[in-house]
Amino acid sequence: MAPAHFVDIHGHNGQRNQLPWVDSAHVDVAREVAALRAIWERNRTTPAT
Repeated sequence: MAPAHFVDIHGHNGQRNQLPWVDSAHVDVAREVAALRAIWERNRTTPAT
């Protein structure tokens, strides 16, 4: 079955990268994106003002 949804991330330079195996043919995309977002939010730094 071909995936209906894919997940991309954007690096610091704005380059878009597709995450391998994070697509609707292999995982629950909503659950995986929520987990990745939680990790990102926990580890991100607040920009200096």
